[in-house]
Amino acid sequence: MRAPALAPCRFLPLVLCVLAAGCSRGVDRIAAPAQSASPARPDLVAGDLFIRHATPAVAAHARPLGVAWQPAEMLVGVPETFAVRVHAIGHVPRFLAAFRTNATDIADAEETLGDDTWNELGGWRWTAPDTGTFMLHVTLDPYDGVPERDETNNDATLTLHAGVGGFEAQAIEFVDESGGHAVHTDTAPAGASVATVVTVAGRGAYANVREVVTANGVVVLDQRVDLSGGVLDAKVRRDTLRFAAAGGDVTYRVQLDPEREFPRESPADDAREAVLHVVTAPAP
Repeated sequence: MRAPALAPCRFLPLVLCVLAAGCSRGVDRIAAPAQSASPARPDLVAGDLFIRHATPAVAAHARPLGVAWQPAEMLVGVPETFAVRVHAIGHVPRFLAAFRTNATDIADAEETLGDDTWNELGGWRWTAPDTGTFMLHVTLDPYDGVPERDETNNDATLTLHAGVGGFEAQAIEFVDESGGHAVHTDTAPAGASVATVVTVAGRGAYANVREVVTANGVVVLDQRVDLSGGVLDAKVRRDTLRFAAAGGDVTYRVQLDPEREFPRESPADDAREAVLHVVTAPAP
């Protein structure tokens, strides 16, 4: 007798479909691994633009020039050095930095920075050509040669005022050299060897300034000198006159620019006086 035929399974197609689907998903997981994320773009961030030799606190307390009540952060004719703080985020390739003032190009420089660092870029030199207010401007990567995550943070500006500066007669000092060593004094015995030290200084750029020194109204020095210096670093000049002290008091006076040939901040600083008391020994 023949064995009875097996009835067809109504669920076989469904089982095969489920198995096939499971196999298909398993193949997909092996054939298509997850893609790694692309590295983030670098970024250049411009910070403060500043005069390199002065901190912002010092610049804020510079001597006023009386021009619209603005501090004189620069002096006409005196070059200053400028720099900008830059934050490099990620790996930044070599890029260009452009330095301008009042829309006039001054310098372009190629720069290279370390990854994820704060840096100070610059060394740009600029001289104010006249009095007034100037805007200095630095742009990092001005032609978008570096693809950055943010292209709007590449600029730094600095607005400053340039003034005329001035010069001043700072001091007249007397040095008694008769004892074999120098002693600062305002009193000397008659006949002593005394040196008169005249100190003057400039803030700005002044060439061929007349300097006149008198003793009791008699001219003992009349010369032309060059005086210069910055807002914070006036350059000092000293002239020494030697004489034998005679009897009585001697009034020394130094006067800069007596004919007022140069415009400057405070003409009241142009002159200085000092008195040397000469003591005569009593008769025996």
